[in-house]
Amino acid sequence: MSDRALAETRAWVERAVIGLQLCPFAKAPQVKGQVRYVASEARFRALSEAAPLGVFAADTEGLCTYANARWQAIHGLKGDEAIQ
Repeated sequence: MSDRALAETRAWVERAVIGLQLCPFAKAPQVKGQVRYVASEARFRALSEAAPLGVFAADTEGLCTYANARWQAIHGLKGDEAIQ
């Protein structure tokens, strides 16, 4: 992931978190949890896309649910070919 893409992702997360904090419904515990989840997911994706190593995630059945660009390159896959 390029520096520009990382910066755009970081800015999007910050705007989303600030926007939800200003929302009157954001005080509900489930909304706060969702904000934390979205921010955490964005941080994970930004870090894994910037990593020089192959990173993947699998569900409880062992099916690939995420693979960064480096992992895909190592295994000769592109786009969603790695996702099952």
